[in-house]
Amino acid sequence: MPSNRVLVVEDDPSVRGLLQTILEDEALEVILAADGEEGLELARTVHPDVVLLDVMMPGLGRPDGSLPFAVLVVTGAAEVIAPLRNELGPEAVLEKPFDITTLATRVKTLASGDAPGERP
Repeated sequence: MPSNRVLVVEDDPSVRGLLQTILEDEALEVILAADGEEGLELARTVHPDVVLLDVMMPGLGRPDGSLPFAVLVVTGAAEVIAPLRNELGPEAVLEKPFDITTLATRVKTLASGDAPGERP
């Protein structure tokens, strides 16, 4: 059974705080990381159902390419949105600025395990 635990990996403190507020208002458990390295460490220990992250994140790397959790890429980098959607699927990428309802719905869907291809 999913725990509705969301790991937010965002280097911008204001965006990190906004995401935390939105998700906690949806009764989700939110864990915060300020960079990719901290995010990977937390992902290994807290076992999130969903990870929100910006694609341009310092210290983020996946040695074997596999992740034991769903990922929602939240980005304002317009040049990577289409390629990421092609690679990860349209529901795995959310463009900044984002609609609050869309964010909450995507995270809940990913946390529930109902989204196609959300976990390896």
